[in-house]
Amino acid sequence: MVGHSSYESSAELRVAKCQLHGVLVHVFGSGVLLTGDSGVGKTACAIELLRRGHSLVADDAVQIFPSGGGLFGRAPEITRSLVDIRGVGISNIADLFDHTAFRENCRIDLCIEIHRAKAPTMTDRMDGVPLFRIDANRPEITADQVETIVKDHVH
Repeated sequence: MVGHSSYESSAELRVAKCQLHGVLVHVFGSGVLLTGDSGVGKTACAIELLRRGHSLVADDAVQIFPSGGGLFGRAPEITRSLVDIRGVGISNIADLFDHTAFRENCRIDLCIEIHRAKAPTMTDRMDGVPLFRIDANRPEITADQVETIVKDHVH
């Protein structure tokens, strides 16, 4: 099995509640769902976070599952452990990094929408999950913002 799982009950994770366009990353022990328009930099941010030692759960499509009062996410089976890098194509995470850069699934603790506007703000909640909005920027700056939000609001 590639990667490691933070949640093992396959009975509860069999059928997705829904599937969203986004990227799910595991940052400092917290699941962060990155959303935003196509081409805004979600995958580029995730790659930068992987370079910093964090893990990818899903790129492009995230299946969402309710369990134990929270939400969990994973990639659809066909795209599991794959990432679509603009200008490069589809690659396996283990080929780019190592096997620890991929997780089968994780709890979703935060949702961060990347958009073309101003200033990070907490705006709402998605099924009890805090939702933040940040500006689209260079991947390293967006990754800095994601790490800061996780440190400030989860731990």
